[in-house]
Amino acid sequence: MSASIERPPPARAAEVLNRAVLGDHLKRLFWMLEIDCVLDVGAFVGDYGVFLRGLGYRGRMISFEPVLAAYEQLERISAEDAGWTARRLALGRRSEERTINVARAGHFSSLLSPSAYGLEEFAGLSEVERTEIVPVERLDGVLEAADGELGDARTFLKVDAQGSDLEILEGAGERLDAIAAVQFEAPTKPVYEDMPTLEDLVSYLRARGFELTGVVPVTRDRFLRLVELDCVMVRTPSR
Repeated sequence: MSASIERPPPARAAEVLNRAVLGDHLKRLFWMLEIDCVLDVGAFVGDYGVFLRGLGYRGRMISFEPVLAAYEQLERISAEDAGWTARRLALGRRSEERTINVARAGHFSSLLSPSAYGLEEFAGLSEVERTEIVPVERLDGVLEAADGELGDARTFLKVDAQGSDLEILEGAGERLDAIAAVQFEAPTKPVYEDMPTLEDLVSYLRARGFELTGVVPVTRDRFLRLVELDCVMVRTPSR
């Protein structure tokens, strides 16, 4: 006897549900930690900032996006919000200029090259259309320059840098000690060459006093295998 099942809802329905789960977690976390400043690294066109405003967050936001076309959209959206600043900047291990690969689908743009797996599974999206030279700064230097503006802010760091997440965390140096919580996009399949693994990112932050509080699926491939996860880690509370 053959088994049957109703056709499942489109994948978009699962994405909406996952976004709602992440949103509920962040609302609780921001209230508990009294977050009043968000560093949005890899902001693309500003969708994360809009997401946070939709959750009711009214604190300061500083968004970083290196790709010119995406930055121009981000700048237009953030200009309507007095508490939201946009900077055309990539973050990394050192201050320098680097070449970024601008993908056909802009959210796939990366300082790294797409992997064979990424090109096969996301054909037409991750293919590189052009390159741009972009400025790169260390996060600790950016925060030091902003000390007068940030003061004693309770800071949340969101990183979505398409394979460069570990470089950004390393570039925070000792300033990472002042971050209350971190959200990062972690891979379970390598979309880019030489990108850090989920284990690399979690281990790095655990060694610096953070603990995992939330994990939400972001992307699956055609076989429903997990490709990326949104992970949230919070600094271990002192007793």
